[in-house]
Amino acid sequence: MINKFCCRGFESWHEKRGKKGFSIESHNNSLAPFKIVGLAVDREEQSGLLKSVVRNKVKYDIRVEMEAPISYCPWCGTPLVEIEANEL
Repeated sequence: MINKFCCRGFESWHEKRGKKGFSIESHNNSLAPFKIVGLAVDREEQSGLLKSVVRNKVKYDIRVEMEAPISYCPWCGTPLVEIEANEL
């Protein structure tokens, strides 16, 4: 759990995690503790969508989630190791 944020932009995107659109997620047990995540649908609705794709025998690949590791805050440039260590 993050107690301090470097800026309002980072905090705002962190609050959106698990919801449709873009967000920032943190994972303590990962080589990349912070990731920008893009979701096509809310995470809680993904299994229903994927079941529908299988049931309807859709013949193309559908990506409902993408992620990219980040090391710096996209808004203010703070190194995210400082947030991870709560050094702010």
